[in-house]
Amino acid sequence: MKPAAVPALLVSFFLTTLGVGCATNTAPVAPTTAGSSADAPAASGEVAKPTPSTVTKEEPGGDSADPELAALTRLAEEPISRRWDKPETLQIRLVDSKVWRRVRAETTPSRAMFRYGDDTYALAVIFYQPAEEGDDPKSCLKQFMKFADDQASTFDVSYQTSPVYDREQKVAGDSKKPMVVQLLEGHVNAPFFQDDYVGGVAAYQSFPKTCLVEAFAALSTHHPDAARRARDRWVNDAAPGLEWDPRHVGADAPPFEDR
Repeated sequence: MKPAAVPALLVSFFLTTLGVGCATNTAPVAPTTAGSSADAPAASGEVAKPTPSTVTKEEPGGDSADPELAALTRLAEEPISRRWDKPETLQIRLVDSKVWRRVRAETTPSRAMFRYGDDTYALAVIFYQPAEEGDDPKSCLKQFMKFADDQASTFDVSYQTSPVYDREQKVAGDSKKPMVVQLLEGHVNAPFFQDDYVGGVAAYQSFPKTCLVEAFAALSTHHPDAARRARDRWVNDAAPGLEWDPRHVGADAPPFEDR
């Protein structure tokens, strides 16, 4: 099992897999666009669902015979509800939201970061930063990838990314704003563990001269189909619901703070 302190290494997975200068040449098959979560194939094999009372933030898989598969299945099937950043200005949609634990990685400033299980079956990170060039979603995604490349660790990582897909962010009043999504799949060969992950990055239209990005990764070493279902559920149903809370945010951009 990976140590409980692995969130920083998972963040490095994001940073390294998105940093094109740090990939190896043995990349997995490039991911394709996520389909409808309702049409996603069921996880292979019978999922031994845990007794509800045994599901905890420490172990979302509870007392299941295969807690990793059970946890990933929850991320594909449980309801979506809201969490917030620390100042409660940003509404963050997460599947099975009450089971995620808020965490921090000292070396990676973020607006919010959540871990799913002490064994880190999944990680969600929100970045909010000044726009260096354009503040449209594609420019912000490009900026995030450059940041990732600059911060990439020395881990041995192989990966592939999908094309950039145009999506729509759902905001208050049933209106929509542009967003883009890029998927990724990769392998991390770190000093303490070697694992496969699937993930995605969503970039949003935020305040002028700012960039808002959410990144998600799920452990896929033993159950890649279940991990992709979890990733696709995030892409289709959770990521589009990220938005600034109009009750706490006015016309001016919130300050850039590491939360």
